[in-house]
Amino acid sequence: MKNYRLTAEQINKLIGARADRSRVLVPVQSEERVELEELDENYDAARAVDFFRPFDPLKSLVLSPFEKVAEFPHSSQTPDPAEVTLYGVKACSVNHLRLLDEIMLDEEIADSFYQARREKLFIISCDCQIVEDTCFCTEVGLAPHPTTGNFDLNIAHIEGEYLLTVGSERGGLFLEEIGLDLAEAGPETEQQLEEQRQRIAEEVAEKNQEFEIEEDIHRSVRSNRDAEVYREKAEDCVECGGCNLVCSSCYCFYLADRPEDQTSFSRFRLWDSCQFNAYARVAGDESPRPLLMQRIRHRIAHKFDYLEESMGFYGCVGCGRCISACPAGIDIRSLLAGVKQ
Repeated sequence: MKNYRLTAEQINKLIGARADRSRVLVPVQSEERVELEELDENYDAARAVDFFRPFDPLKSLVLSPFEKVAEFPHSSQTPDPAEVTLYGVKACSVNHLRLLDEIMLDEEIADSFYQARREKLFIISCDCQIVEDTCFCTEVGLAPHPTTGNFDLNIAHIEGEYLLTVGSERGGLFLEEIGLDLAEAGPETEQQLEEQRQRIAEEVAEKNQEFEIEEDIHRSVRSNRDAEVYREKAEDCVECGGCNLVCSSCYCFYLADRPEDQTSFSRFRLWDSCQFNAYARVAGDESPRPLLMQRIRHRIAHKFDYLEESMGFYGCVGCGRCISACPAGIDIRSLLAGVKQ
């Protein structure tokens, strides 16, 4: 993928052009964290390139937290969403999309609701410039910059200038439409970009040295199912499900039917959490995971064992949102470190 030199003025022009074509969600810095909000006319898109990743789970744009999916006796429904441009997301969100695309866009059984929204989602990601204490993407084999093709455009900021990478055919066509006069980055600039990316990745790795997470997490999780750390964390967990609901790699849902009148009913889909006691409940009020420590173990096994076996990659991208969301202060990295022991 080629990189092009970009000015701050051109970034704002680019985002303005997207606003002419779609709804645009952008990162906004509040007192406590970065959140996604609607674009306004005074927004400085160039400045936002350097923001930390938004806290909002990207999955909310492609998997609605609560939606009607069918009516009886009428036909099933499929949404017809408007196009959305998502600006300023980081590599972790791009990697979330990679996993969701693999799961939800299966060639044999694609989720029509997800597919409709995903096709209308235009992604402009940005390289990470800030590393917070909760970041650990390098510990799960990823990087603090997009490395997959699940974005349309990506912007990186290096020493006073910006670099633009085209990640999809749609992204390239959009650039042609708006007619930005872009010069291709030279070898020296490319080298600066690689050095900066390496420096940021090393900073992430350095912040996680204290956890001493084993390099082969898959093997560690699979071979230590009775690790004491699951029981220890179960004593702190309050079963709120926040770790699942804020994680865009968690895609489980619950189907519920509601009668509309004597002859019809509607079916709704809503997010679910494998940490809830009722999640795996079956007939007779039985559950294969009645204990909280079993549900915590299941969450870790799904992300680092089951998905690795079936999909070839982890179900965790190291974004740290679950760490920030947990009211009990449970850190998934301490879980992984404890499993190794």
